[in-house]
This record gives sequence, C-alpha cells and structure tokens, in this order.
Amino acid sequence: MVLCNFAVVAVAAVVAFFQLKVIVADVELSLLPDAETTGAVCLDGSPPAYHFDKGSDSGISNWIVHLEGGGWCESNVACAYRSSSPLGSSLFMGKSYAFPGILSSSSTINPYFYNWNRVLLRYCDGASFSGNVEAATLVDVPGESEPRKIYFRGLRIWKAIIEHLVTLGMSSAHKAILAGNSAGGLAALIHCNSFKELLPGGTDVKCLSDAGFFINVKDISGQNTIENFYANVVDTQNVSDALPSGCLKENTPNQCFFASHLLPHIVPPFFILNAAYDTWQWNNVLVPPSSDPQGDWALCKKSLQACSEDQIMILQEFRRQMLSYLAPSSSPCKSTIFLLSCFYHNIAFNTDIWNTKLSIIENKTASDAVGEWSYASNTESKIDGEYPCNGNCENLLM
Repeated sequence: MVLCNFAVVAVAAVVAFFQLKVIVADVELSLLPDAETTGAVCLDGSPPAYHFDKGSDSGISNWIVHLEGGGWCESNVACAYRSSSPLGSSLFMGKSYAFPGILSSSSTINPYFYNWNRVLLRYCDGASFSGNVEAATLVDVPGESEPRKIYFRGLRIWKAIIEHLVTLGMSSAHKAILAGNSAGGLAALIHCNSFKELLPGGTDVKCLSDAGFFINVKDISGQNTIENFYANVVDTQNVSDALPSGCLKENTPNQCFFASHLLPHIVPPFFILNAAYDTWQWNNVLVPPSSDPQGDWALCKKSLQACSEDQIMILQEFRRQMLSYLAPSSSPCKSTIFLLSCFYHNIAFNTDIWNTKLSIIENKTASDAVGEWSYASNTESKIDGEYPCNGNCENLLM
C-alpha cells in the first residue's frame, strides 16, 4: 500500500530524542577468544570484536544480533588501507559503544527491544562479513617499504562469533533477530538462512535489513558504478562461499551480492527497512563523484531546495527503480517492507529517527512497525508516497 503523509503527524507516544536527555551506559568491547587459532580474524589479523548487553525481565530469552555497517573495500590496496582503521582492525576500535536506536537500553528510545539481549558485531572485514580466502594476502602499499599482510576472513568471523554467542546463552533463545545497518544490513540478508541453521530448531528466527537494500542502477553518466564495485568486492574477497546456494543456482555471485537477488532465497521472515531516497546510494551509486565532474549536483546534495526540477525527476526515477526491485518480495508472507520517502541512510541504527516522528508512515514509527512485526502482531508493509509527500522529513538530509 502506497501512503502519503501530507501533514506532520503528532503522536503522543512518540518522543523526539533531541528533546530528551536519556542517559544510558556504554557497552564494553569484547574480543572473540581463540580467533587466531580458528583464523577468524580482521583484515589486519587482529581478533574480531563485539559488544554484548545482557537482557532482563521479559526480554531475558530474546536476542538481537546487529551487524555493524561501514561500506566495503574492493581491492587489495583499499583493504590494506582499511586494515589500519576501526573497520579493519580491533586494535583501533573504541573500548565501549553507546548503543543507538534499536540497540538502546532505554524503553523510551527502544520500547520493544530495550530489555532483550542486544549484541553489536563490529565490522572489520570489508565484505559484509562474507570474505573467505584461506591464505593471507601480501599487498604492496604505496609509500611502505614492506608488503602488508591482510586477511579476508569475514565468513569465519560470522560463524565464530555466532557460535560463541550460542555458548553465552543464545542456545536457549526464544526469539532471535539478525539485524544490520548499511553494509551490515546487506550482511543480515546474506546470512539470514545461516543464522537460523546455527540456532536450535525451536528458536523463532527473523532478519532485519536497515538501509541494506542497495540496488543495481546506472549512475547519471550511464556507468555501472555499483555493479562494477560490487564485482570487485566479490572477486577480491571470494564472497561466493557465503552466498545462499539457491541464489547461486540462478545467478552469478556478483548478482547475489545485491539484495534483490537474495530475497527470494531467504527462508526466515525478513523485514526491509529503507529510505526510498537513500542518501548513501544517492551519493555513491546514483551520483558518485566520477559521474559529476563539473559538480552540477553539489548544491542539490547539500540542500533539497537547491535541486533543479530535472534533478528531482532523476531522484524520483531512483525511487521507482527501488520499488521495482522490491516488487518480487512484496507478495510472500515472509517479507515486510517499510519504505520511507525521506533522504536518510540508517534508520533503526539512528536514535534521532528510530522512534520519532522522523520515521512515521501513517501514524506508525519504524520502531513500532519492526516491534509489531517481531511479535507477529502486524506484518503489513508500508510504502510512502513519493517526495515531498511525507511532511515529517520533507526537506531533511540525514
């Protein structure tokens, strides 16, 4: 159902985070034990890491495992550079993390999941927790005298941390949601079937992709920018081993790295939470810097009011293409879609959006929609009308 909010909706139960001062404790970093022994290591060879906030009361037997986002590295050199950052090494990660949005322990920010067992898996492999190369790779990095050794072990990281969490109590989970944002949102779809297989048979397993529905469209110059980029990621890190076998029977590994090809092959119920005008995709897929050498889109990217009619038409066409890619998943009962006509990237992983008026479609926030879906009380999809129909976020760029 396509819906349009012409006026700003006021909902008493929804409180904008920036109007509150909610204090929650940061969650400490934990390193995966025995990572070097199993080979489940970050790009630089350091052990992968996670943050775990234990559940309580009615949420004691329920789990959310959230996969962190952070783009991808598409070549040996790019991955080598990434290996000396928090997205490639646990050595550079902060020792604690303030859980936002869907991971928050505040019942005001996160009313459905605040007392669940909440886990954030840190992202340090550069291929959506999916790379799988046995040998270390030696990379000649410009300006460095010695080759740098890097590891493509995202698939091992994924399996090792989930198996570790099972020993920490997830073996008795009643409900378990695999979630993720951005590159982690794509990872949540890639590993959804595996997540179910790694848990006891009686667990109610579902998967949530937040801002992970990246679509294969040409950029404004007619180039296949994202298709070529993804192909390099898949080839560099041997991602094919992580992809669902059903998808690989019908498509190439490069195609199966796009969410639209994955959806028909996902077994557990899944939820697609996305902005129709995803700002990361606008800046990197539709109008990457290489497609706009004269900077004609520079002002538009900073302010929607500065966009020309032609530019708005291009953005509307991007939304229509996203809807066409979502169409195959719109009819099965296992899928639920919440598509905002806003200019955002992350939604569930953003406290300012998650349970506020900025995520409302027809009087329902993203938090409410996902929460009701998680308890199977409402699995109805909601799709906003096209910009500028949602008055709650009409001119925001986030």
